[in-house]
Amino acid sequence: MQLTTILKEHTKQTRKSLMEARRKKSNLATLLLVFGLIVFGGTVLLDKWCNYNDMTELSELVVLVESLNDVHHNLQLERGLTGLYLGDKGSAYIVDLTRQHVSTDSVLGTHQAYLATVNAAAYGEQVGAKFNEAMILLATLSEKRNAILNMDVSFAVGSAFYAELNNTVLDLFHLIATIPTNREVSNRFLAFENFLRGKERAEAERASGALVCTSKEVEIEDVVDFTTTVEGQGLYFDAFLTTATERQLDAFLSIIDQDALEVATAYRRQVSGLLKHKGVDSLNTSALPSPKQWYGAHTTRITDLKQASTVLTEDLISATDEHKSTAFVEFIVYAILLVTLLVLSVVSFKRN
Repeated sequence: MQLTTILKEHTKQTRKSLMEARRKKSNLATLLLVFGLIVFGGTVLLDKWCNYNDMTELSELVVLVESLNDVHHNLQLERGLTGLYLGDKGSAYIVDLTRQHVSTDSVLGTHQAYLATVNAAAYGEQVGAKFNEAMILLATLSEKRNAILNMDVSFAVGSAFYAELNNTVLDLFHLIATIPTNREVSNRFLAFENFLRGKERAEAERASGALVCTSKEVEIEDVVDFTTTVEGQGLYFDAFLTTATERQLDAFLSIIDQDALEVATAYRRQVSGLLKHKGVDSLNTSALPSPKQWYGAHTTRITDLKQASTVLTEDLISATDEHKSTAFVEFIVYAILLVTLLVLSVVSFKRN
């Protein structure tokens, strides 16, 4: 009888020990599972937060892009009129050029207060350095204008200043385009950058072509400038058409006046043909389009491109806001899921 009791008690203790061991193993497995879920969920949650933070930064930078795009366009207009002014040796276009100076200053005044508050370095050392470089060049604008109005500089020197300033702004756009980790958003910004670089060269073509059509004497450096800008813009516009989203393409194609583009292209071929086949020394300027014809046709084209850039900027703002909202919703959803999972895990652990 005692032996039976002892065996039963031993069996009971053995079963209890086995159950305790299983419970501990189950708890350990649960803890490991919970730890793994926390690590995985935390990683996903951090990724969603970083994406939301990227979109927040980008939505702020799009405002900077919009502001600088307006300034950039007016500086392009200045360069175009500078070509006419210096080509004609001043008098006929001084009113138009000084009026454009006033217009550019007005646009600068509109954005000056905002630009003064921009802490570009907060978005990266390179962005901060490039922004400061652009602001330093803008500070020398008045000095360069005076030299041009006094005809103390050649077109090549004056054009080089505007090219440096405009390309600095475009380099800033490029750095901004590399910020988003979202590939779709980044590609949209890079397509916009290609468009703006094409537009920059289209305006440079207008300026250098205006000089050629206006001048009685054409310098070889001006011819090189013309041919280089004509070739360059095609590459960038092709890159834009290749990388743009359907919405960007629709915006672009809906604005461009094909008839005006054909007129501008015909004038370009006329100038390019004369420069290529006759050379600078034997160039007959009477066979060229008149300054009014050239500038008018290309101004229509530049105006279309400016309207397109405005629409494309609005598209960037809209796309960035959409992705920002989506990123925020995803972050909240994943946060709720992670918290719910943790609560369920704790409840399960307590039951065991």
